[in-house]
Amino acid sequence: MVISARTAAWLVAIAIGLFAWLFYMKSAMPPGVARPGDPGHHAHHAAATTRIVTTAFDGDDVLYAVEAVDDRVELFTSRDGGRTYSEPVTVAAGEAIDANGEARPKVAIGPGGEVLVSWTRRGQALYTGDIRFARSTDGGRTFSEPVTINDDGLPIGHRFDSLGVAPDGTVVLAWIDKRDLERATAAGESYAGAAVYVAVSRDAGATFGPNRKVQDHSCECCRIAMAFETDSTPVLFWRHVLPGGIRDHVAIRLSDDAGEAVRIGSDNWQIDACPHHGPALAVEPDGRYHFAWFTGAEPTGPAVFYAYSDDRGRTTTAPLRIGSGALAGHPTLAVAGGRLWLGWKEWRDDGTTAVLVMSSDDRGDTWSSPRTVATSGPNSDRPFLIVTRSDRVLLSWADPDDLMIVPVAD
Repeated sequence: MVISARTAAWLVAIAIGLFAWLFYMKSAMPPGVARPGDPGHHAHHAAATTRIVTTAFDGDDVLYAVEAVDDRVELFTSRDGGRTYSEPVTVAAGEAIDANGEARPKVAIGPGGEVLVSWTRRGQALYTGDIRFARSTDGGRTFSEPVTINDDGLPIGHRFDSLGVAPDGTVVLAWIDKRDLERATAAGESYAGAAVYVAVSRDAGATFGPNRKVQDHSCECCRIAMAFETDSTPVLFWRHVLPGGIRDHVAIRLSDDAGEAVRIGSDNWQIDACPHHGPALAVEPDGRYHFAWFTGAEPTGPAVFYAYSDDRGRTTTAPLRIGSGALAGHPTLAVAGGRLWLGWKEWRDDGTTAVLVMSSDDRGDTWSSPRTVATSGPNSDRPFLIVTRSDRVLLSWADPDDLMIVPVAD
């Protein structure tokens, strides 16, 4: 039997969504994991499922990592680049933590060394939750009492939080929110997808301002990419539900007079499902925006693409297809030391997964050849490129056993 490229793309998207749903359901059960801070070259974790870990460096190149373990959010640190780790510190306990790939606890470091952690606490009903936040002002030894950031008080979907700190120290939390979907449904009106909301703290996370809606009709389950211009203006990039059921990507600059989001790329992927593939974003000091994203659209088929913009997304370069020939997804971007890095995950025919990277010395015009920097079994997490104070770029990637911190320089 011969299937069309459109049908193949649909099948891939359905498989991705089904896998993510099954993982979500499995993560709702106690996983019986070991403590993640055991000494060794990696942080070990005796779990049957993929570890969901987020990492960040502080100004002294101390590595901070957060992870959901049973009903807790735990933080552990490394002072030697991921070779050994501290004992875990509990950030929050007694909560059902949403940790299933696109959803995960986040960590960021404030300008005064504050350790900022956000996560989604699952609600009693499927696909519901609240955005939670706590901070430490003593280097991660103790944390404040967790607070709920979404301010509507509704038992609905507030999920897939993204956490960022601007150059001026402003803390930004963005998430996918279904309050407007609930209102439309109650009024008998149609409403596609969900919405993107943000909350901002101007005192290093001590308090947050009111929730602000950024845009209606976001995709429901793909993570939001966040970066900052040099003047500390946040830029968001996410998968959107466009007219006709097309799920392509849009970006917006969150200035005081922010207008409508601008469309990035024209894949025209028409699919009535969430692909669970969030995009990546990096902003250079001169204002060039770098975008990377996954699509399953015909005629391209499932693939990762890259483009850049010098006018805040209003126009972009022709999208460049990324990969070595295997199925590619989950891109990640980093800018450091005048060099641009792009990484992504590939699924290989032998059942293994790999993370590949390539770099650009001319701001995205030309690229080095793709290079494999890590491999694992089939059950591995999303990859992330992280940057040290000295502008070293490393891969942060987890599988069921290890948190791998791998240098990516040539």
